[in-house]
Amino acid sequence: MAYDQNNLFRVTGAFAGGTNGKSLWFYSSTDDFATVKASGYISNAYDMGVRAGDPIFVIDTDASPPTVTLAAIATCTSAPACTMAQTGVVPST
Repeated sequence: MAYDQNNLFRVTGAFAGGTNGKSLWFYSSTDDFATVKASGYISNAYDMGVRAGDPIFVIDTDASPPTVTLAAIATCTSAPACTMAQTGVVPST
């Protein structure tokens, strides 16, 4: 499945006391994390407000059970050059 900008949500901006300028993001897709983390997958990330250091939860909706991966935006200086670094997988119950 290709990137769908309707599935990228900024949950909150400037969290953790409101001074660090980071935003928390969620992205859901039938694509696995390996596909989503590829540079340029989220083709309009910079335009949407994604910046280096922002945390993002990536939800693979067709995994059984759905897989939630926590990542951080490693670099994001211009579209479409944002990349992610995986930081953990949220266990399913």
